[in-house]
Amino acid sequence: MKKIFALPLLFVLALCTSCSHTVDFPTGHFAVPYVSENRFGGSFSGSSAQSTAITFIEDYETTPPTRGTVQINKDVDFADFLLVDDIGVEIDLSLGTLPVEYFKAGGVSGLRWQVIGHGSGKDHLVASIQAGVGSFSSSSSKSTASVSSKVNTNQMGASVGYKKEDMIIYVSHLKNDHKVDTTVVNASTTYDGYQDTGVHTTTAIGLSTYAKGFLMSLEYNNTNIEWNSSVTDTQGNWGFRLGYSW
Repeated sequence: MKKIFALPLLFVLALCTSCSHTVDFPTGHFAVPYVSENRFGGSFSGSSAQSTAITFIEDYETTPPTRGTVQINKDVDFADFLLVDDIGVEIDLSLGTLPVEYFKAGGVSGLRWQVIGHGSGKDHLVASIQAGVGSFSSSSSKSTASVSSKVNTNQMGASVGYKKEDMIIYVSHLKNDHKVDTTVVNASTTYDGYQDTGVHTTTAIGLSTYAKGFLMSLEYNNTNIEWNSSVTDTQGNWGFRLGYSW
């Protein structure tokens, strides 16, 4: 008898969950401490990592929308553990012969400057600093309502490692400051002015190749997550990228 009553309850809970608005934030940044020593050298690769799911609106079909408290990784499913829920494109391109490169990773574009060990060959300490910005939009919709969020990100970080034969072992530390503006259109009424701020601080340990041709990187990320100065959590996951370097 209990199972009979439990089935409608589960159905209602599933419906409520589907009314929430969640934004996925990248966690794989691959901040290597190395800039290609080749003139306009670089790499192009695809990456995979578990994202951080942040729920900003609990139910956007109600009038007014049910805001609630920001929730972290509320609806994580099994696919997250298979490294397939966040697929990205990573690009690195050195600026001539300078120890500086343009990078695009984890939704952020910016500049990376190798401050130690550029042109030193193998078996040397290497280190870099970097800064970048990024923005993206995420939306959810039902037949009676829709919601969209605009995310702006500022990133700063550093990476240090040891360069071996065709491979670098590194540790990186990145701080991503996020600002999110959310708008809900519900029953012909617009609800805007929803603003949230978050800080994702990620420390990663990784391995990456750097020779011409085949490129592969594997890293473990540990991220401290804080939203609106009151909601906090931590997340650990693996990131992987595979591509071509020149």
